[in-house]
Amino acid sequence: MPTSAARLVDAFLLDHGGIHVGDQKALATAGGLLHDEVETERDRPIAGGGDGLWRRSVAKRQVGGKAVCEPFRRVRCGTEEPGDEADLTFREMRAVRTGDQGCDMHGTTADEGEAMTGEIEAILIAGPTASGKSRLAVELAERHGGAVVNADSLQVYDGLEILTARPSPEDLARVPHHLYGHVDPRTDYSAGAYLRDAERVLEALRANGRLPIFCGGTGLYFKALLGLLDEMPDVPVEIREKWRRRLAEEGPEALHGELARVDPATAARLSPRDGQRIARALEVGEAGNAPLSKLQSGGGRALIDPDRARMLVLTPDRAELRERIAERFDRMLDAGAIDEVRLFEASYPDAGVTVRKAIGLAEISSFLNGNKGLLAARSLAITRTRQYAKRQETWFRHQFDARWLRRSPYEGGSFANGPSV
Repeated sequence: MPTSAARLVDAFLLDHGGIHVGDQKALATAGGLLHDEVETERDRPIAGGGDGLWRRSVAKRQVGGKAVCEPFRRVRCGTEEPGDEADLTFREMRAVRTGDQGCDMHGTTADEGEAMTGEIEAILIAGPTASGKSRLAVELAERHGGAVVNADSLQVYDGLEILTARPSPEDLARVPHHLYGHVDPRTDYSAGAYLRDAERVLEALRANGRLPIFCGGTGLYFKALLGLLDEMPDVPVEIREKWRRRLAEEGPEALHGELARVDPATAARLSPRDGQRIARALEVGEAGNAPLSKLQSGGGRALIDPDRARMLVLTPDRAELRERIAERFDRMLDAGAIDEVRLFEASYPDAGVTVRKAIGLAEISSFLNGNKGLLAARSLAITRTRQYAKRQETWFRHQFDARWLRRSPYEGGSFANGPSV
């Protein structure tokens, strides 16, 4: 049974935003029940945390109830399954062409060689961490013969599958996924590198007639896809290492002075204490043989035409998102995040600066090193994740224009139990 958010996006896809809600009346779902949650408390040990470490947790159980909604019309793999009355009316099937016959578990069309045609060339799903983006992307990929493409700057890295909330093995089996865990953690991965990788994936998906569904929380990746970021030159390793070494030896203020000499415009908008961005400006300027301010022309090459895409920002309730963030981090601990961090630190002691921004990595490492208790590490990681989600929401609000549909993912409690990336 698709979630309400998936049905809404279907209407947005197929009806160009024209969503018509009929009069509601109590009707049973296909199974006769609408599953709601009740909570019970229990104690459980924390995986990898040592003996005697337990957490009072909330266990969720399913109880049945009547569905209060009308049936919907569903479109999947070229077929329609209408209800008796539709609460979402689709005026025209203009959005996605996925073939005229059946499909397999990945939504494969009858004619794999036929390139995708029709009006919609991609779906973009953005939102703060833990808002339910991944579940929605998988649902839409199943229903429209698509594939999920990562748009998160930390999920590209290998080695931190749990802490970065990469798709579960079950979701990976349901639909194809791309650009997850393909980057060595010792590599600093830029938006430009992402754009080049995304271009190769897009070419393959379009050739095979699959709908690309980009899903993630890194706004710069979405802007790059839409041609709203400048194309920066590749920075050779020796140039990057030179400026990173000077940053470590001389400090950010000294490099800021150097930047002010060669690129006063960029230096004026950067804090003298922002060492990472100062070093980045210097290395890009040297690699491109021009100041960063000159290389930033205000636009790049678009891989996706925004007029041929459907773009959605999930806007969860703040209080509910805070709870989901805490619950998700507890699930990460239960799933083996401590052991994952122990293995990561042993395998990649020289991991790059970017991957070390993964929230929970520093906190759990501090616990493993004996510098912090596990409960303190947990609390700090949850707090930092909530702060990060707030920054993401602010960024999306100010950077994404009116072409992005904004919608809560929690209507009707649809995402109460699903993955929460």
